[in-house]
Amino acid sequence: MIEIKICGVTRMADVELCVDLGVEALGLNFWPRSPRCVDADFARRVRDAFPQLELVGVFVNPSSETLRTFREQAGLNALQLHGDESPDFVRAHACAYKAVPVASEADVAHALSFGERILVDAPAGALRGGAGETFDWTLVAGLSAKRHVTLAGGLRSTNVSLAIEVARPARVDVASGVESAPGVKDSAKLRAFVEAVRAHR
Repeated sequence: MIEIKICGVTRMADVELCVDLGVEALGLNFWPRSPRCVDADFARRVRDAFPQLELVGVFVNPSSETLRTFREQAGLNALQLHGDESPDFVRAHACAYKAVPVASEADVAHALSFGERILVDAPAGALRGGAGETFDWTLVAGLSAKRHVTLAGGLRSTNVSLAIEVARPARVDVASGVESAPGVKDSAKLRAFVEAVRAHR
């Protein structure tokens, strides 16, 4: 069963639609430079309203204190790290996992150093994710057989079926592919994406 994570949610109405559609996880971005950035108060409102959701905090090069504070204040289940964090840093935080940009076999080998759970994404430079670009999914098919892989990067309703067939991830992650503007989810795109993934269940 392929899980679905909708990332970069900024509005409670979009949270409610995700819940209605049976989405398993939401990504809440706490990087100040992101157009999808939210605060801990928003996250706490989501947690209190929908305790069944997996809430994933998205960070870039955070301190350990920042992660502890946000996890406690926002009620986060997991921490998704998009910066230059080392394997040791990731391992030091039990609910953290690394987002790894993949453009080559060497990147895949590097991803293996980060433990059991990994997010793979297209290289996005300073944007640190959410750029809507795809990458060569064949690179991570073998990785998916060894790790719990979340596939991100340019996914949308029109390509997620092929992405699943090729990459065989445990979870798919989408932000810009279901938006009308950064942080504003498009209900028709979101429904179409979920339906496309559900076809593989």
